[in-house]
Amino acid sequence: MSGGADQGAGAGDGTAAAGPSAGSGSESGVGAGDGTSSAGSGPSAGSGSDAGAGDGTSAAGSRPRPDPGPGPRPDPGSRPGAGSGAAGPAVVWSWGAFARGAVYAVPGALVALRDPGAGLALTVGVLPAALVGLPARRRARFAAVLVGVCTGLPMVLGSLLVQVRWLAVPGIFLLAYAAAVLAARRRAGVLLMSLGLPMAGAGLSYDDVSEALGIAGLIVAGSAYAWLVSLLWPGTPPVRRTPPPLQTPRAARAYGLRLGAAGAAAAACGLALAPTHPGWPVVAALIVMRPQPQMQQLRSVGRVLSVLVGGAVALLLLHADPPHWAYAVTAAGTLALAAATQGSRWYLTPAYSTVLVLLLLLHADPAQAPQRADERFWATVTGVALAYVFGLRLPPRSTRR
Repeated sequence: MSGGADQGAGAGDGTAAAGPSAGSGSESGVGAGDGTSSAGSGPSAGSGSDAGAGDGTSAAGSRPRPDPGPGPRPDPGSRPGAGSGAAGPAVVWSWGAFARGAVYAVPGALVALRDPGAGLALTVGVLPAALVGLPARRRARFAAVLVGVCTGLPMVLGSLLVQVRWLAVPGIFLLAYAAAVLAARRRAGVLLMSLGLPMAGAGLSYDDVSEALGIAGLIVAGSAYAWLVSLLWPGTPPVRRTPPPLQTPRAARAYGLRLGAAGAAAAACGLALAPTHPGWPVVAALIVMRPQPQMQQLRSVGRVLSVLVGGAVALLLLHADPPHWAYAVTAAGTLALAAATQGSRWYLTPAYSTVLVLLLLLHADPAQAPQRADERFWATVTGVALAYVFGLRLPPRSTRR
């Protein structure tokens, strides 16, 4: 496979998550239309996910807007005190979420017993849904399917862009700018900016559109399966919360220019320096970039460390040349851990996604594992560095004299 999906869906390195909290250390901010959430849940100022929505604001130049539609919630009790913006614990643990993640992992684990590649691909597809958390109201849990759609379809769009390689750079810039502007108008735009946009970058690693379509289909199918499983859990009384404010249009346009420049620069670097996986630096840059400097600083360091840890785990397993059952157990355990630690302040999602992605890419040829791990690490460093330059070193236009 030529692709390098980084879910994170997190959501995304995924998954993320954007409206969904697709990340261990989620930033769920695409809330239910009634502005409610589970008890003790909500975005944390220090959280970091592959798909956060609650961080799509800036301290200056923002204003509250009504929350127009349903969206996912973190697990009840997963982040005490987060609703007030206080930083939650470094690592959250929920046995209920662990059990739910294990159930989510069943199809992929069973398939991996016969075909590790197909089983790992299905597990990667379920990862964004596992990282969303469990909304208090059962009807709001359909948002997991929306997360899957916003993860899979942008990946196909990125694959289409890279068919004419020179289009990838301006294409990513335009997508980033449009997503930032939309995020100032609709909370769904925050979902697209923080989850869909990085997955469009991941799509640049798929020069075969049919392969990208297959992965997108698995992601959507996995999200639908996770939604059905989530209905087995009863609803809980929601706790009303104040939706986080959106950026002003002026601030969003200024941020969109910086976001687009970071994404375009990362695409250019990926195409020039990592032609087999040009999407990896784009994913890193666009996931790390945030309007809030404090949030971005946390994500930058956390992502590099998480990728190192995830790569080390994958390399150790590949070095042992494991049997099929070991791939099945690893896939299921990784997914369950990702669900159980969703909402942690530490940026854990890239570790989970790196394990799954490297195993998916290298299980058939373990000899390439060190080379691919190095490539992923340096692509991540490149993307984080570009996000640092455009997100932190270049001040917003409103602060310039």
